[in-house]
Amino acid sequence: MDSTLTYFAFFQDAEFIGQQALVAATESKDCTHRQRLIHLTLGDHNIDTDIWPWGSEPIYFNGKLVGKTTSASYSPASESVLCWGQVNVDGYGVDGYEVDIAGKMFKAKLCS
Repeated sequence: MDSTLTYFAFFQDAEFIGQQALVAATESKDCTHRQRLIHLTLGDHNIDTDIWPWGSEPIYFNGKLVGKTTSASYSPASESVLCWGQVNVDGYGVDGYEVDIAGKMFKAKLCS
């Protein structure tokens, strides 16, 4: 629920453990999505000399810590490192992301 992924739960197909709690929470007026999944491209990362991300690296937005990476990979098609992560909704925007990999900050671009 925190990352707006409730649409992946199929409520009509079969019952599952926690179904009643999930339905009640999503129908509640207090239901707010506090996090968002994002996909970032590291722009100034050199794949030959820089340390690669593995996951759990801090994500900053305009200098403020807003989340962390969940996983990363290299894309031969774009010839860049891609990071997936979760950020707080108040830390979500288009430009201004950086990922801290082993103490070095890398500019990151939000992928649509």
